[in-house]
Amino acid sequence: METVVGKPSAYFARSALERLGLSPRHVWVVGDSLTSDVAMGKELGMTSVVVLTGVTRRDDLAASPMKPDHVIGSLAELPALLKSRAFRG
Repeated sequence: METVVGKPSAYFARSALERLGLSPRHVWVVGDSLTSDVAMGKELGMTSVVVLTGVTRRDDLAASPMKPDHVIGSLAELPALLKSRAFRG
């Protein structure tokens, strides 16, 4: 029987982690949605990064109970963030 899943399904993320042989604590989820991307990452213990080029705006951050670990203005900022955090998780 087939099962259709997607973000923010923990099953979806766990399956990907298992298939890749990765621990959630070593994986970052990067996306533009607090309610799907960040929520999924937080549920599984991943580091979460929200990008403010999609559905989430800076004003949304203060009002949301879902708090990402990092906030970036565009994907162009991601390499520097990853480099700065490389040995700290």
